[in-house]
Amino acid sequence: MQRLTFLREDRGAVAVWVAIMLIPFMGFAALAIDIGAAHADRQRLQIGADAAALAVAQDCAVGACGDPDATAQALATANDPFGGPATGEVTDQSDLAGGYVHVETTSHRDYWFAPAIAPALADVEPWAESAATWGPPSGGRSSIPFAFAACEMAGFGVLQLGANGDPVGLNDAAVGQRFRLEQSKVTNPTTCPQKPQSGNWAPGGFGWLAPDLAASEEPCSVQTEIGQPVDSANGNSQGSHDSDCYVALRRAIDLADADPTAAALLPVFRSNTAESINDPKTYLVVGYVAVTLEGYHFQGNRCYGETETGGSACAASARGNGGWIVIEPQRYIASEADFETSPSAPDLGSAVVTLTLPRED
Repeated sequence: MQRLTFLREDRGAVAVWVAIMLIPFMGFAALAIDIGAAHADRQRLQIGADAAALAVAQDCAVGACGDPDATAQALATANDPFGGPATGEVTDQSDLAGGYVHVETTSHRDYWFAPAIAPALADVEPWAESAATWGPPSGGRSSIPFAFAACEMAGFGVLQLGANGDPVGLNDAAVGQRFRLEQSKVTNPTTCPQKPQSGNWAPGGFGWLAPDLAASEEPCSVQTEIGQPVDSANGNSQGSHDSDCYVALRRAIDLADADPTAAALLPVFRSNTAESINDPKTYLVVGYVAVTLEGYHFQGNRCYGETETGGSACAASARGNGGWIVIEPQRYIASEADFETSPSAPDLGSAVVTLTLPRED
């Protein structure tokens, strides 16, 4: 008797489904493996490009660009991606004269799965770009609430002056030397021919600047800009030795003790813009010099740090007429977004290097 059956022959069905699902599986593999690997390569290339741009900018900021392509290649190689060795180059060396560098890094990667879905992906090479600018500071927020006359600092041998009395350079012999700046009276009449009010740049001011932010925002800091006046402050108005400004000064001294390379940008002014003793006292900023703060001594025995000869600033005989601060001028490269740069600003031994977005062609 013939047996009836309703079973169908289904051998090979799994293979059919595997073949159908192979394409999306390959797509997922491409996303998970190839694209993930390319992203990791791109990160390494970006690190190399950023490092190269900063390195070239720092070299050029001290006047020795050297071989920019060799610098870019060295930093790219130090950050080789996983897919293959990196190539780094400065795209246009003519930009260096304007204080700008653009770096590109490229590499090669063999993709395993992605070309099966999109053959054009086989020719896509990972790459990255970065750019940096540098130049003398033209304005920013100063963490030391002082300004000093350019002619005074020239008289101490710190700065060089141009024919108009503006600073044009830093004396190399002054770098790393201690100077005690006393500014209650004009101490260098030869280099400071203009006469401030009553012999003072600002009566009672001693170069103090008036903080322009609340203590809760940034204690005892001042925004300044070349060519713009900045308000002065009477030293006695700074309050007790525990006030924000004195705390800021002591912090700057402690930082210099802990890190000899630490420096701050000190505003330099040309003149007091007040025309009479009753006018508001302001200083006209004309540049910035990098210094480390070593000590100070003011009225009321407010003292801290050292003198220019290395003794204690708090010694009874250390205080000069009106008080003083001790600084060490430095050549300095700052990576500070808080300071702007300008090619027209005087080069007083300091430069600000900043990563920036690449320019559009």
